[in-house]
Amino acid sequence: VGTLANIQVYNNYIHGLWGQTTAHTTAYIFVEDTLASTPIYIFNNVFVQNDDLESFPTGMLVLRSVGNDAYVLNNTMLGSSVLGTGWGNNVLCPQDYGGTPNLFLKNNIFTYSAAFATNCIIGTGSNYNDYYLASDWGTYGTYAAYRTAGFDADGITSNPSLDGSYKPQAGSPVIAAGVDLSGTLAALGFDKAGVVRGATPDIGAYQYAAGGAVTVRLMAAIMIMLLLAVLLSQAVQKHAGSMEPEAAYVERER
Repeated sequence: VGTLANIQVYNNYIHGLWGQTTAHTTAYIFVEDTLASTPIYIFNNVFVQNDDLESFPTGMLVLRSVGNDAYVLNNTMLGSSVLGTGWGNNVLCPQDYGGTPNLFLKNNIFTYSAAFATNCIIGTGSNYNDYYLASDWGTYGTYAAYRTAGFDADGITSNPSLDGSYKPQAGSPVIAAGVDLSGTLAALGFDKAGVVRGATPDIGAYQYAAGGAVTVRLMAAIMIMLLLAVLLSQAVQKHAGSMEPEAAYVERER
């Protein structure tokens, strides 16, 4: 079996039950591979857990024995407020993430989540995440200890205040609380809906846009309209120019 490269999981909306088993891990996204030759990027996804039938350790996103660094960026992971926190609810990394590769977390929203398993190796660049009512901090024990270890110096633990579409509402603490990641991956210059993020992006999969979102489609439509306006102007000028000699010729005949 050869190596795997350019693995990207993005712009998904995953919700509901992920299944039930008593012997094997299940998840919305499960990555278990030692042959990745390039970093893995998981971004702009929305995970919504409504319930849990699982008695075996599970998670919305499971990364186990991955052969290269994994970047989890600008995702929204919403656990069940009924279930609270624990291994069976919104676990980010429920099993060994052993070896050299690191797990980098930036600009993510985690709610009602069991954050990490004991053996997760968190990358030193992990920052700007919102952990609302999160627990299970693996070897760190507490969020305070996790930050003392050098992670999420700019992170928050506030209610993200999302609307029914999982987008930040006016006044949400996640607005402009993230970091620009478009240099890491160009696609991160836009959110899940195609809204431009800009230099001070929001945390999570969606960007708050007061007064209407500037999307890729809208920008394309504006550019097409401008181009058509220029072409029309050029056509009118050309037509007017072609009429001038004829008018002068008629004048001379008089």
